Amino acid sequence: HLPFISGEAKPEIATKSSTQIAAWFRDKLDVPIGNPFLFGALQFMGARLCWFKGKNPVAYLMGSWEGHPISMFAFNKGHFRFPKGQKIQLLKNKYRVANAGKFNAVLWERGNTAYVLLSDLRPAALLSLASGGNDS
Repeated sequence: HLPFISGEAKPEIATKSSTQIAAWFRDKLDVPIGNPFLFGALQFMGARLCWFKGKNPVAYLMGSWEGHPISMFAFNKGHFRFPKGQKIQLLKNKYRVANAGKFNAVLWERGNTAYVLLSDLRPAALLSLASGGNDS
């Protein structure tokens, strides 16, 4: 997240369209990223492919909400162990909220895909974005 907010991390695909971003990642990841991030209010600026531990592909989506930079990561949940954090259930979906220094993170899973939202936003705001404001 720090390289994004400092301007060092540039998108490989520069677009505001989450549909175009999902299509760009289709043959780059071993799991679909789907479209759980069609939050309406979240504004994307692009995305890039990153690697976890040098071998596991990670979709890195860059965006903002109400002027706050937000990094979103999507990857195969089998490649990563979620850090400890507060567990929260909203209707049918489970989330984990964690703190990473100056930033807050919300983590969740859909099928074999894991997602992380990272920002300086309060955890409640990140949870609202992660659930689309309507977690059903």
